Amino acid sequence: MDTTAPTAPASAGVADWVRSNRPVAGGVFVGVGVLLLGLAVWAAVRGEVFSGGPKPEPTPAAETADPDAPPKELPKATAGKLDRGDYIWGMVLAAAAGLAPLGVGVWLLAGPPPPADPAADRTRVRVALLAAGGLSGTVLMLAGMLFFVRWSDGLVKYLDGGGGPKDLAPTAYSLLMLVAGAGALLAAVGPARAEERNNPLLRRLVYGSNLALTALLLLAVLIAANAVAARRVPNKLDVTETSFYTLSPEFESFLAKLDQPVTAYGLLPEEGAVGGEDGRLVDDARRLLVRAQEVGNGQFTARLLGLTMSNAEHARLRAKYPDVELNGYGVLLTAGEDGKRHVFIRAAELRGTTGGPDAKMTFVGEGRLLKDLAFLTENTGKPVVYFTQGSGELAVGDPPADGGPEPPTATARRLKEYLQNNYVDARPLTFDLADPKVPDDATVVVVAQPVSPLGKGAVEAIRKYMTEARGDRKGKLVVLAGTPTPPAGPPAKTGLEALLEEYNVRLGDKYLYSERSDDAPPEVATVMVYPPAAAAGNPVARTFSRFAVGLPGWRETTPLRGRPEVQAVPVLITDPSRATWLEATPPDDPEQTWLDVRRNPAVRREKVAVSGAGRPVAVFASEGKTARLAVFGDSLFVTDAVAGRSGKSVTFELFGGTLDWLRDRPTVAPGVGVKGYTDYRLNPGLDGIRLLWLPLGLAVLAVAAVGAGVWVVRRR
Repeated sequence: MDTTAPTAPASAGVADWVRSNRPVAGGVFVGVGVLLLGLAVWAAVRGEVFSGGPKPEPTPAAETADPDAPPKELPKATAGKLDRGDYIWGMVLAAAAGLAPLGVGVWLLAGPPPPADPAADRTRVRVALLAAGGLSGTVLMLAGMLFFVRWSDGLVKYLDGGGGPKDLAPTAYSLLMLVAGAGALLAAVGPARAEERNNPLLRRLVYGSNLALTALLLLAVLIAANAVAARRVPNKLDVTETSFYTLSPEFESFLAKLDQPVTAYGLLPEEGAVGGEDGRLVDDARRLLVRAQEVGNGQFTARLLGLTMSNAEHARLRAKYPDVELNGYGVLLTAGEDGKRHVFIRAAELRGTTGGPDAKMTFVGEGRLLKDLAFLTENTGKPVVYFTQGSGELAVGDPPADGGPEPPTATARRLKEYLQNNYVDARPLTFDLADPKVPDDATVVVVAQPVSPLGKGAVEAIRKYMTEARGDRKGKLVVLAGTPTPPAGPPAKTGLEALLEEYNVRLGDKYLYSERSDDAPPEVATVMVYPPAAAAGNPVARTFSRFAVGLPGWRETTPLRGRPEVQAVPVLITDPSRATWLEATPPDDPEQTWLDVRRNPAVRREKVAVSGAGRPVAVFASEGKTARLAVFGDSLFVTDAVAGRSGKSVTFELFGGTLDWLRDRPTVAPGVGVKGYTDYRLNPGLDGIRLLWLPLGLAVLAVAAVGAGVWVVRRR
């Protein structure tokens, strides 16, 4: 009979070594535990955990009184510098990881004597090793994942190409913790596997440890993948049907190109502090500022101060911006390193309404911020736009002193008000008869609806302004043709026809009439954006691609092939679906004239200009890449008559976009970023059973089914 003793498995050697060398093994475990507890004490001291944190440095009186002192930002956790939260977590996790090996070491050194049965003693040692290694390893893995998330800034910075190897060091430390924890957990499970088939307790512990290790490793992989993917995938999803919380492409593009610091002080109540429509408005304003900071290329900073600012902060803002009334809530925008360029937007100005009888509130904060930021970051102050006066042009100055009536077709004071609200300094320009000249600070000159030709001196002054460069600037001109409605004779000459042709634009000398439609008589022509101009990238045509308006008094305005360095393109045309013709003087009966044109071939032949294609009525001209001239064949669309009929007319937006194009500024589309509020109500047929209890019951059944399946598999 073979009496050779069976060979013990390799894992049994670890347990037997610990049994045979209890003092040494106990000393090792106690040392590891003391080391980890010492690390916890060090973290507590460095983070001043029990002293309430580092004391803020006293603010010198001079700093408080200095209105130009930059605001102090809240401390941010970074990969390169530990904050108090890092030390607190380090203290807790180090203490938790050290207690298990310390307890096992004390048990080995001072515990009860081992049992006489070697197998029973070996089992006890294996359980102790599994407890020490399993608990410590789990805590280390959790610590590695936690600090990987907290210190991921360095990894993201490195992946974005803005960091070096030193930025990866914190991430390497967190991964080292994760690997050390996984190694400790695996090492602790090894000795216990020798008895997993014979000892139910060890089997449960081994399977539980394996499950914990697998779950932790899966969680670690998911966290790492999330941290890396977060730099390309947005961390917030807008699941609203109307994409309410998604910024418009125009606003995102503008924020991404910011080349100077912008700070938005949100003087707004805390979220949820105000109810009703005002509360919704304030909460959306807060979210808009936070979202703008996320996409602002590091140049846009949102500081949500609330309405309970510290006395020092409030005093600093009041001292630096004495012209701003900070009692009400709103948003204070500042631009530049010194923050001296600023504007205050009241919260009420972020609210709009839809038109029609069922008007509803809208949120217009995005478009308002875009316009204000475009002005603040321009660095050149308000552009000055001069409207010529003296030849019957549209009046933009003060009403007559005698209070006499003025036809609204001859005034554009509401346009001036609109421009000034959008940071354009609109001024009347009356030429000096002795020395006519365009002021040196003119950004754009507008000649709007002259009823008689401009004088020779005024024409020469505008020609000089357009042809002689002023430093690195060239003259910019807008011509709005037309005569008051109803016209009494042939279209009025502007006196600028020869100058316009030098820029390849011809202003027609006849009125334009159009085929009658169900909603427009022949004298009212519907004009729209010329699609090829939008396709070619003209910013005004592209922005106002859906623009359409019907007004009388249009004149054909055509591009010419003259100077090769000047490119003239039509931007507005008549509706191609309606035939048009031209008249030198207004017909007595436009309706009858249209019937004659349509039914009488002789009349049709006489009016050679009859056309079934769209006619150009607005032409823009550029010299090289520089915008120089915009000519419109009508001017009624900017008069007070149109504004009075439609409130804030989209035609004002078109004119403002034209000025932006001439000034090489981004054109802001009308209604950009307008968000409509919609109230959603659940179907009255939905009850609590289907909303709560049915999903809960299905979840319980799913868990039970999975458990039953696992039990069946394990039984096999």
